[in-house]
Amino acid sequence: MGWFKRLRKPIAEYTALEEPEERQAGLLFPGGAYKKSEEARRKLIQEDERHFGKDCYEAKKRKEDVARTLLEQGKYDDAEKMYYEIVQENENRPYEGYFMLTAKFRLGQTLYEQGKYQTARKVLQEVAKKRERMLGKSHHDTLDSKQWLAGITVAERKEAQKAQSQKAIHGKEGMAGK
Repeated sequence: MGWFKRLRKPIAEYTALEEPEERQAGLLFPGGAYKKSEEARRKLIQEDERHFGKDCYEAKKRKEDVARTLLEQGKYDDAEKMYYEIVQENENRPYEGYFMLTAKFRLGQTLYEQGKYQTARKVLQEVAKKRERMLGKSHHDTLDSKQWLAGITVAERKEAQKAQSQKAIHGKEGMAGK
């Protein structure tokens, strides 16, 4: 079949015929079948790396998808490790654009979810600056980064208030015992 006829096929039909495993992995994720999606994507990563090498962009993208499924499952330590791996492997690559910013953004989210606010702030500030430069101040991804930064500030304040309250409670308990 010529390339022009292939272009005229509905996109869903094309992907179903050409990449059934990828389509299956992609359909499992939004349905909440994260574990199955993770397994399917890991299998695809191995196949891509075996056929095209470790620098294959598709394998790197799928690796980010696996990290995202780990994040969605609440497996924050595993997700953090994988996002750091992705960021370190691709830091100075020519395609350090949108893909890398998304991986770094999700690394920031993962750190936030673990209560690692200072590290999350550092990562998300870098992402926000780069997104603003690349995409503009009013782009939804830039605003999303800034919203997460604001969320870190709120979480840090709540944590500080909680610590202050605990200190006050323990101080009163100590005074009552005298």
